Amino acid sequence: MYKLEFTLKQHTPLIHFQHDQDGATLRATEVKPKLDRFLLSQYKSYLPESIILEKNGDYYLNYKLKVICEGNRKIYATLPLSAGTRGVKASLILSNMGHSDEKKMVFNSSPIRVIFFSMDEKFNDLLKQVFHEFLIGNNFGERQTKGFGSFGLDINDKNYFDPMELEPDYYFDIDLLSENSEETRFHELFESISLFSKAIRSGIHLGTGRPFRTTFYFKSLMYLFAKSKGCQWEKKTIKQDLLHLDEEESHTANFVNKQYLFKDTLGLSSREEWKTVKIKNGTISEIIAKENHNIERFKSPYLLKPMLLNQDERKWRIFLFYSPIPMEIQEQEFLFKAQKLNSEIYLKFPGNSIFSIAQYFKFLFRKDASGTYKVLLRDHVSPRYHNSYVFQKIEGIFNQIRKNANK
Repeated sequence: MYKLEFTLKQHTPLIHFQHDQDGATLRATEVKPKLDRFLLSQYKSYLPESIILEKNGDYYLNYKLKVICEGNRKIYATLPLSAGTRGVKASLILSNMGHSDEKKMVFNSSPIRVIFFSMDEKFNDLLKQVFHEFLIGNNFGERQTKGFGSFGLDINDKNYFDPMELEPDYYFDIDLLSENSEETRFHELFESISLFSKAIRSGIHLGTGRPFRTTFYFKSLMYLFAKSKGCQWEKKTIKQDLLHLDEEESHTANFVNKQYLFKDTLGLSSREEWKTVKIKNGTISEIIAKENHNIERFKSPYLLKPMLLNQDERKWRIFLFYSPIPMEIQEQEFLFKAQKLNSEIYLKFPGNSIFSIAQYFKFLFRKDASGTYKVLLRDHVSPRYHNSYVFQKIEGIFNQIRKNANK
């Protein structure tokens, strides 16, 4: 039996369903299946045949691993607000946490040991070369695509590898402003992640008071992409055909066959809430359910990977990785049901000819043939919001990603 040990550093909290157990940390039962898939898809020709096993048509690898955590472990139920959240509602930032009372965040500031045991020394030799790549491209636990559960090799591990040597396509940095507690600094990190995620997917609408008064509005950048494809933004389709909010004629002929699920290409939600839907005698809060008997869930095709860059833990680098959308979901039709209005419509998930994640990020972050960007944030957002904290935060992130992507 050959033994190989790595030392890991935890970068962000892990949402853990067994947070109250001693030693609750990264789970070997989650790491091994992910690592097996990674090795079999990326490095199968380098794997010793003796450790590749098959059961009922599925392949897996014959090795064991153990995760050992010793030292400081903290449990967070929530993340407190930071001084940097001027004008940003807590719900905007904390909505990405998605955990119940039974699922809290666990963070270990001490190094974590991961030990592998195998019957073939060549397998360990391969792990020494590629385990860092596996860690950089994956997070763990719940809400992992939004930056939770980020681990990497500790800088003192003899196999440590600088992530920048993988030449990532997209990334941005965050210098933490807060001098407060560790959890407050985490809040600053996830504030940036939340604002960025909403800007490219659903958009941002902040306001206050009754009646509601808008204090900030950022229409989804996915709207611009749909428009560039000559397609109608799905929110307009839902408003007109499902919720009957617009009095104007439902669709022009140009859009009848060009209605797709664009927002859900970045992660399919099974239901969504529209808080204000006008009806004859006032307004209601409507729940919209989405159904497709062939597709139960769809994981976001992009991953945000935060990693601390220095020992004083004041600077983050957030890597943006993506993978192709599976063929199985492309062109699938979903039934939308407005439960209270008893209304329903069908919308299709776009095929690769209409949408691909690589094409969308290129649209957002890279210059076109004329040397300009297709998306101009200051034209997209009303001038009255240009001096707001939220807009400047989003603009700063985009400027960084674009600068790094076009080097």
